[in-house]
Amino acid sequence: MAGSSENGASSDAYGLTRDAVESQRLNAQHNIWKTNIGYMLHPRIQKDLAENPCIGDVGTGTGIWIVDLASEMASNGKAAKYEGLDISSSQFPQNSPDGITFSTFNLLEPVPKHMQATFDVIHLRLLILGLPRNTWKTACENIFALLKPGGWVQWEEADFAYEVPSHYTLSQ
Repeated sequence: MAGSSENGASSDAYGLTRDAVESQRLNAQHNIWKTNIGYMLHPRIQKDLAENPCIGDVGTGTGIWIVDLASEMASNGKAAKYEGLDISSSQFPQNSPDGITFSTFNLLEPVPKHMQATFDVIHLRLLILGLPRNTWKTACENIFALLKPGGWVQWEEADFAYEVPSHYTLSQ
């Protein structure tokens, strides 16, 4: 399920390339998302976060979310361990900032023993297009297998099921 072709096209369900242009798009998308949400880690999670937590970013892509979060938390004097996880390593940063590791991980395969109950927080964003509907149950089971007891999941998705209210008129 993992891998990419010579042109960067993914052989997994992601369906987009993993080249420099796609990396720029993902980073721009992250900045738009961050600006509109107004936080990196939900305030409730921050309030209840254990000291020196382990935070994972599943579907990390370029790693921009985990790198931004690590920078934000460090500027607030909070230490943590950070790990970006993705099915493909092709977009990982060339030089990982201190305290951040990047690993390949397939959300649809059994979680390796050494990763089970490892994370205090798991972050996911916009994975709906890369996870076929028949894989959601497995993905959720594996997400929870990564969490320590009492851990948090912050999963951010777009609402693609939006319907235009009937009182709107569409015209060409």
